[in-house]
Amino acid sequence: MVKVFKNVFPALYKNYGNKTPGFYMSERLKKNLDICKNRQKSDNDLFLIIDGPEGSGKSVFAQQVGFYLDPSLTVDRIAFNSKDFKNKISEAKKDQCIIFDEAMKGLHSRSATSALNKMLVELFSEMRQDNLIIIIVLPTFFELDKYPAIHRSFFLLHTYLYKLKRGYFKFYNFQDKKFIYLKGKRTYDYSISKPRFKGRFTKFYTVDEDLYKKRKRNAYKRKFDLENSEEVPKTLENEYAAIKDILKLLLKGSKTKVLEKLSQKVGRGKNFLYKIMRE
Repeated sequence: MVKVFKNVFPALYKNYGNKTPGFYMSERLKKNLDICKNRQKSDNDLFLIIDGPEGSGKSVFAQQVGFYLDPSLTVDRIAFNSKDFKNKISEAKKDQCIIFDEAMKGLHSRSATSALNKMLVELFSEMRQDNLIIIIVLPTFFELDKYPAIHRSFFLLHTYLYKLKRGYFKFYNFQDKKFIYLKGKRTYDYSISKPRFKGRFTKFYTVDEDLYKKRKRNAYKRKFDLENSEEVPKTLENEYAAIKDILKLLLKGSKTKVLEKLSQKVGRGKNFLYKIMRE
């Protein structure tokens, strides 16, 4: 592994015990990221996917990859929801990196996943125009549509746990991930193709760790509060009306079973659905 130096906000490194600020990166990964940098200079954008199970360290890993490609990366260019992601892309300057962290966390419904895929396709033209570097972090790239998963992403980094320890990844190049997606999507099987190489990464935040964790917590708390709220936000009026119509048609059998199925389909908490039932 090679040392990647970072001289911005040196105070962030006081707890790591390093003589020089920075983090270690797989040499083979570094070489591939250098290829990405050269591609960027040729007036191209760059779309990368980092996926893996929860707790495998993919968010920290995404920061390290993003920083290496764009040393100006800060916590202000890490998004935790679709609206924020779109805003950050529209505000980004040429060649900057934007990270969509845990893009599919909490997306319980098929329609919500489809909305994410549609949004990505709509944003690709803007990303290309400004030569942006986009890193999307999610549990599995199999949830993406073919276009972003196969045709637009440059490579796939898959993080995993080894003996319950984080800090491990597998690198799949453009052809590798295409083969995995086409052959393994039905069973979510990554073993369809061997990775081009494996590597390690350290637990090292390249942005302000405390601020990052605070924003991430707040983003998920707002989502939880919205799903379990007794109030119906104006932006959800159409969805509210549709759910109400469905309930009228379906509530002829067991209310509990219907609510469970509907809750899974629409990605809303049961409190939200009970509110509609009482009206």
